[in-house]
Amino acid sequence: MPATVDKCLGLLNARAYTSIQIWLDQTKGIDLIRFGISAICIFLVVLLAGSALPKTLDDMSESDVKIAEPLVTQSLSPGAIVLDQVIDPEEYVTGPGDQLTIVFSGKLVKRYTLDVTPEGVLLVPEFGPITIAHIPLAAAKGKILSALQSRYRNVSISVFLTRLRFVKVTVSGEVENPSVIVVSAGDRISEAIRSAGGILPGASMRNITLIRGDRRPDVDLLKYFRTGSKTANPYVNEGDIIVVPSSERRIDRIGIFGAVKSPGSFEYSPNDRLSDLLMLAYGLTTDVDSSSCKIVRFEDDHVSKRTIEVGLPAGSAWIDSVRKIELFPDDRVYFLKIPSFHETAQVTVIGEVVYPGSYPIVEDSTRISDVIRMAGGLTEDASLSEASMDRPGFESLPEGEIEKQLQISADELGDVEREYLKFRSADHPGRVSIDFWKLLIENDRSFDVTLKNGDRILIPKLSRTVSVVGKVLRPGLIEFSYGKNAEYYIGLAGGFGWKANKHKVRIIKAASGAIVKPSKEVPIEVGDAVVVPERVSRNWWIVIRDVGAFLADIATVYIVIDQVMK
Repeated sequence: MPATVDKCLGLLNARAYTSIQIWLDQTKGIDLIRFGISAICIFLVVLLAGSALPKTLDDMSESDVKIAEPLVTQSLSPGAIVLDQVIDPEEYVTGPGDQLTIVFSGKLVKRYTLDVTPEGVLLVPEFGPITIAHIPLAAAKGKILSALQSRYRNVSISVFLTRLRFVKVTVSGEVENPSVIVVSAGDRISEAIRSAGGILPGASMRNITLIRGDRRPDVDLLKYFRTGSKTANPYVNEGDIIVVPSSERRIDRIGIFGAVKSPGSFEYSPNDRLSDLLMLAYGLTTDVDSSSCKIVRFEDDHVSKRTIEVGLPAGSAWIDSVRKIELFPDDRVYFLKIPSFHETAQVTVIGEVVYPGSYPIVEDSTRISDVIRMAGGLTEDASLSEASMDRPGFESLPEGEIEKQLQISADELGDVEREYLKFRSADHPGRVSIDFWKLLIENDRSFDVTLKNGDRILIPKLSRTVSVVGKVLRPGLIEFSYGKNAEYYIGLAGGFGWKANKHKVRIIKAASGAIVKPSKEVPIEVGDAVVVPERVSRNWWIVIRDVGAFLADIATVYIVIDQVMK
């Protein structure tokens, strides 16, 4: 009957389309009009054909049974079943619709391919019925072999599961589309829930209820997805009722913190053990002190708490111990880290050494000279007068803070010191005072300090420059000339600028940072800085006023003393 309807429908559609085409050919309309009318006619034909098709799954009402979509997108052969692993005969439960193949070999050569009846019976030809419903596949095979071998002696008999059955399960609760789902018996609870649209936000993943007759198997999808535990996500069975409840977001949670790979809190599930919580946290980190842990637990009044110190044995007994420790709602577990576990200290040597890079040290033991030797020594271009060592943990002042410090220290700093603070405040924070020339050339061991993790030694290339900063026309780097004085470098920098204080020019030594006056006794060396400070402007009217007020105060005091003496 359906084939006849389809044939008539096709003939009707073909005739309608042919009539329209003949009419268009006989008319002399514009091509554009003909194209538009043709498109409309084709659309009507397709719409008419679609109205005769049966309902799709999306058109069915909520009361209709839904069939699970395949978990893969590629084409599958008819009747193909997608499995996550080879069927475990001890885990898989046989039922109506399963297909079994019995093979006889030896004196008797036969093969039977049989389906389990709706009553759970396997009807074996020339033998009779064998009931195998609702028992594991391994037990079903054993029962079949035992029954057949009692009749067929000296014959080899093998039993194989050759096709899985489809089952109906009910998925309800906090899922997108609560409904009856048709799935393969090789699917798990998680796949049935996915076929119902998946779990809604705020739903429980650890306390899913599976009603299977009088039994209530545990379903813990969080444990399954985090640890791969198959027992937490069992295969479906016909008649299963899967209920996904809401989860508690504030209470009924357990947490684990400290030396674990994924610390945090998780939804509590009845019968949780410390071993379960450790698996949810992906286990302990390498630096954990596994000999003990602390459990913070609420008292019976649900307000006060107590800390339980749990000692754990070493070796293989450790695993058995954590499996026995029962947890309760809102427990918090803490594993401590071993202090200074496998700490690695190293320093970095940058610049003019033979092998720049990072080198291991023993904190407060290894010295600068030791690391320089590890780096192969200095190159010919090393500038020891500009070498430095920085230590982490010291931050330079922000720009706004620099100005604040300059204002606070205005009465205590001279003009040169102020200029020097501007020049050096943000440069090389945490610099350690070392004279590398005296250490490495003159062998002065007082500068051979011990190193700490993160120290950075910089041996710059010989720059052969002198810095001129402050109130000059062109501040910057000037090529070093042996024996030249400060005036020579200021001249090459363009000379004194506006408001330059010519009488307070100072030299900042590169090696020590000392501020000295220019003189013949203090030669300018590579890396030194010539600082030209700004002349401070003074309001002489304010000075005269302050001096006048001071003299008036003195005169007043004098008159008072003179009157008292009389």
